[in-house]
Amino acid sequence: SRAIAARALRRCRHAGVRDKGSADLLRGMGVPEAIVQQTGDLVLLRDRGASAPARNKPEGARLAVGLSLRPSPDVDRLFNVLLGCLLRLNEQRPIELSLFAMSRDEDLPLLDDFAARIKERCSNMPVRMIGGRDDTGLTVEDMESAVADLDIMIGMRLHSLVFAAGGRVPFVGLSYDPKVAAFAARCGQPVVESLSRAEPLEIMRRIEQALEGADKKSEAMGQALKESRDALLEDLDRFCVQLSEAGQGPLPILGVPVSRLSFNQTVRYILYAAERGRKLHVVTVNPEMILRARRDAEFRRLLCASGLNTADGVGARLAYLLKYGKKIEPVAGVEILDRILAASAENSAPVFLIGSRPEVIQKAVERAMRRSPRPLIAGSHHGYIRDTDPEQITQMINDSGASIVFAGMGSPMQEHWIRDNMDAVSASVFIGVGGSFDVLAGTTRRAPAFFQKTGTEWLYRVVTDPSRLGRIAGFPFFVFLVVWEALLYRLGLRRDV
Repeated sequence: SRAIAARALRRCRHAGVRDKGSADLLRGMGVPEAIVQQTGDLVLLRDRGASAPARNKPEGARLAVGLSLRPSPDVDRLFNVLLGCLLRLNEQRPIELSLFAMSRDEDLPLLDDFAARIKERCSNMPVRMIGGRDDTGLTVEDMESAVADLDIMIGMRLHSLVFAAGGRVPFVGLSYDPKVAAFAARCGQPVVESLSRAEPLEIMRRIEQALEGADKKSEAMGQALKESRDALLEDLDRFCVQLSEAGQGPLPILGVPVSRLSFNQTVRYILYAAERGRKLHVVTVNPEMILRARRDAEFRRLLCASGLNTADGVGARLAYLLKYGKKIEPVAGVEILDRILAASAENSAPVFLIGSRPEVIQKAVERAMRRSPRPLIAGSHHGYIRDTDPEQITQMINDSGASIVFAGMGSPMQEHWIRDNMDAVSASVFIGVGGSFDVLAGTTRRAPAFFQKTGTEWLYRVVTDPSRLGRIAGFPFFVFLVVWEALLYRLGLRRDV
């Protein structure tokens, strides 16, 4: 069953889990690291604020204890252990017990049985049942109101612990599942790890541990809740982005995956990755690079492993149209650079530019800084770095605080440099943009709008710079390969893997 689950999950784009143990389990099953996201329970979205509610109970008041249980293999033994613990506590200080039926069908029979045993052994202990007595079930408001009256919660149900933490009520986790232990540890609250070996005295010690200095632990509990909530919101944001792009995943052109995202979607995806600190390698793919990937296995692996390959130029778009009958927007490196520079300040996404000749990169930065809105450029460096200590470049980018790095060194050098350095650099997003810095500096002119709109910008470049003729010499062969692949695909003789 684990092998079947792993095979299914490897076909997914997103797998959210609630604890590190589950995340490690999925990774151990071979689920790709990129799709596993440690998140939180949806109940965390219920924010009750950061301060602990005031609990001004009169002297001699009963200790208000909450208890949540659920079916488990050890529940019969746990009944006796908890019963012994509560009876001993009641001898030290009278208690009142609230039983939380988080799941009416599963929990209510258990809790009714437990309440009957309590009444049989200690008739003077007040016991009330929270939830499960009518068709409406237990509401959020019911939980918050009931939890607010507690001095401590003892719980198997994760939701009961989350509500306790939200009300800044100390709790003891009864860990039937790793997510319970993980949440308790995050909140700095004690947990009973092995229910099959638990004893009344152990649970009593955990209760004392939770109650000791509860007011001081409240702030730490609030911080833990905030971190859990932030992780959940981050995961939901990521899921929403992926959901909005459902059905628009990359499709292969001659074995190289090429994105179908529109230009605006691509920019949003890049800014999202930068904001969330997600590592992303963006390659602006053209026919020359796709042909190189056919003869260079290392470069092919690089393109297949990159996070996003966009269609830079007419070649990839033509291939999409012929093979899949789909029109896609051009997403060129120079246009990504322009848009990200314009949006960098508003999105708090500082950029670092590396590439081109020293005088060109300097002029590019100077011209960019005269734009309105003024871009957030954290730093720059020329692209003549073969004799430069790589650690020096890495340190320079890290010190700049950049979240997006544009590399304009030409292909394949820029792609190899990004692959080799992105893990050591603190920035999140890395984008290869070829000769875009020359355009930004004004030393190279972009083709007029007519050539850009008609997809013939390559023709303008060749006419204005005949030295580029050699670079497009392979384009006819590219077209032949694309037509042949499209024909086989349309006839059903070749399928995408």
